[in-house]
Amino acid sequence: MEDGKGLTWPQIRYWATAGTLVVVGFSALVGAQLISSDGTRFVVGEVGVALLIAGILAGLVEPFFRQEFARDAFLAAFRYVLPQEFREEVEKILKFDFIGEKQVWIVQIEKLTEETVLVTTTYERIVKNKTRANKPLKLGTKSRIISFRADQVK
Repeated sequence: MEDGKGLTWPQIRYWATAGTLVVVGFSALVGAQLISSDGTRFVVGEVGVALLIAGILAGLVEPFFRQEFARDAFLAAFRYVLPQEFREEVEKILKFDFIGEKQVWIVQIEKLTEETVLVTTTYERIVKNKTRANKPLKLGTKSRIISFRADQVK
């Protein structure tokens, strides 16, 4: 489920297929014991094991690797379509662990005297961690005191 929207039809079909693989695989394993022919029992049992494992892997792998599969498909597709300079920029952006969703820069200028002003800047950032790891975000800012003489300002 995504953000409380419920299951989509492709997700329902996927989970139904994974569940069917598990049920059919388990049934084949149990049913193989009832078959009298050794060769047929062996084949049905092995097919049952394969289907059971496929269903379990499908149920475990899909939720965890959906985003990675989509990312790899995107990478493969855009390499053939985008011009070279865009490819390099997209590759650089995809390597970032954090994506800025919103940034506000507020600048306040107060006149203190005829020749002095106080400039105060404030940054507000909303950043999203693309990874599943709990990584700290290290943001740094630098500030400088700048002086101008009245005859330099026009």
